[in-house]
Amino acid sequence: MSAHFRRYVKDIEMPTLSSMKIPPPKNWDEFECICQSALKIKWGSPNLQRNGRQGRPQAGVDIYGEDDLGRFVGVQSKNVGAELKIDIVSRK
Repeated sequence: MSAHFRRYVKDIEMPTLSSMKIPPPKNWDEFECICQSALKIKWGSPNLQRNGRQGRPQAGVDIYGEDDLGRFVGVQSKNVGAELKIDIVSRK
C-alpha cells in the first residue's frame, strides 16, 4: 500500500448510523421488501413471506411467518414520512 493511499484512507471518516444518508425507497414494493429483509434478520426467520399481490385484498397483512419465538405473526408495513399515529394504523 502506498504512503499516499494510507494518508488518503486515514483522512476519510467512516459514517455512523446517525450520520448516514439512506435514500428513501423508490416505491411501496421496495419498502415492503426492505421490511421483509429487516424482519428476517431481526427474528432469524428466513421463511417470512410477502402476502398477496398489488390490487388484491390482504386484510392488512403485508408480511407473515414465524417470529423469533416461533409464533405465527402478520406484519403491516407503513411507509409514512412523519410520526406514525395509532389512528393511521386503526383505519387499515
